[in-house]
Amino acid sequence: MTDANIRSEARRLEILSVFALIGVIVAITVRYLLLPGVEFARGPMTPEAFTETLGAALISVLPVVLFAGALSATHRLAGRLHRGELFSTAVGQGVTGIGSSLVAGAVAAAFIVPNLLAVVQGDYDGFGFKLDAETWVIGIVGLALMLVGRLLGRAGEMKAELESYV
Repeated sequence: MTDANIRSEARRLEILSVFALIGVIVAITVRYLLLPGVEFARGPMTPEAFTETLGAALISVLPVVLFAGALSATHRLAGRLHRGELFSTAVGQGVTGIGSSLVAGAVAAAFIVPNLLAVVQGDYDGFGFKLDAETWVIGIVGLALMLVGRLLGRAGEMKAELESYV
């Protein structure tokens, strides 16, 4: 694969990541903000029940926001690759950033959200967790990307060092 092909694919990924990020933002707005408001406006709901519903929605959105951070990092990385930064420490940092966002989202989905929801809903009786298969996969892929990102960062450092000798 030539550098031109990589740059071309990176441009497509850059555009796709923007559309995906817009889609996630719209989904967050509708599911976690508008729907609780519609539910409150629809019928007899006490302000306390609305606060609990909105609080649960805002807590539940945390992993999605962190995963959206991975999309944003993907957009930035694709932009760098499109501009021709193929082997640099910035590319390594970009890949590490994507992985970090995925790991943070998986941790939030597995540990933070279930416990905060239990507190808000008055059901807290000790530390709990929720480990779905997709949470495991996203977390492990995120860890792998963090490792690859560090490797790419090291390759960028080595490239810069070699170029200084030439």
